[in-house]
Amino acid sequence: MNKKILVFFVRRGYLEIEYILPILEILKKKFTIVTYFEKRKAFKSLLKQRDVLNNWKKLCFNYHVEFIFDNFFEKLLLKILLFFDLNNTIITKKTINKIHSLSDISKKLKIEEEKIKYVLSDYNTHSQNIYQILKKKKRPRVCFFPTSPQIIKAKGKVDKNSRPFLKYIDYLLINSKFEFKYWSNFIAKSKIKIIGLPLFYKLKRNRNKKHKNFKVLISYNCVEKKYQQKEIINVKKLLKKLISFKVPIVIKLHPMKQDQYIFDIVKELNSKYLFFSSDNLVYLFKYNIKVHICSTRTAAATYSNYFNIPTLGFKQYDYGYDPNSFQITHNLIKPIKNFKQFHTDISLILNGNKKIQKKQKISFNNIYKIPRNIKSHILNLFDE
Repeated sequence: MNKKILVFFVRRGYLEIEYILPILEILKKKFTIVTYFEKRKAFKSLLKQRDVLNNWKKLCFNYHVEFIFDNFFEKLLLKILLFFDLNNTIITKKTINKIHSLSDISKKLKIEEEKIKYVLSDYNTHSQNIYQILKKKKRPRVCFFPTSPQIIKAKGKVDKNSRPFLKYIDYLLINSKFEFKYWSNFIAKSKIKIIGLPLFYKLKRNRNKKHKNFKVLISYNCVEKKYQQKEIINVKKLLKKLISFKVPIVIKLHPMKQDQYIFDIVKELNSKYLFFSSDNLVYLFKYNIKVHICSTRTAAATYSNYFNIPTLGFKQYDYGYDPNSFQITHNLIKPIKNFKQFHTDISLILNGNKKIQKKQKISFNNIYKIPRNIKSHILNLFDE
């Protein structure tokens, strides 16, 4: 293993891996890539996604899944110290350092710490592992990346302390120039690198010929229990209206946000036009989808924008309808304001009208710029 090493930290699940995989595929020529799963459920979610799993296996030299019994005695000691409110003692700090040290992580990954050149983690991380790495005087370069196509912009005054790690890292990768101003609140502008949408670097837009009959796709994230009563009424109205068009309706649930109530609604409606799919959105949009319906603030809309499929957005009672969401104000999603307008839009789309589709395509191409020479662009960012 003569190459320098890149350690890839995964906290939440397969979506992090799927999003950054095209970049890792470029970097594997330059680095030996190892993966450290900070949570067991993150690794389990990867095992359920065969394509992502297989592609990850091709580039990952080794991996480790953090286990409850890793550093068991140190963790037990730390719990005792914290129980007695001994947070700031030397022994507490040394125990935390031992549990989360880069040298300990290196041993678990069976690599030499001295050969680690880069550490890669998502930009929402508050991981103690990353914090301990950032504290080291002599350390590898730390790079944070986005985990979805979502454009992040501030609604009001930005709390510059809300992302404490960013001022210490070496590079921050972002999706678009439209979020450059927001991220520059936390990190020097020279450290921010625009990469476009990695997920779509090599993704072809061709449709699957096996799926000839067109369908309506609904991307849906289940809401918290306290919002569900109003949300159930809302979803029932939407589905009843769609069923009246007598076309197949595919419901794709977010892998991390599923609840029983959505299955109960579909069972109650008992329609031959309603189906659930666990397929990845990357594949679903090739199945002759005629229109995509989603929340007004979801990154799922970016997939349909990329595949040039008209996208309509409904309000969810989780956070309410946001008339100023980035997707709406920048014409990536057309909001469903009322069911009369919704019926008109669906009818026009199903009959071949492309007005919404064309408008959204122009906006998408303006917001997300994929580098011309992707390989050179990425390799230069991770220059030794």
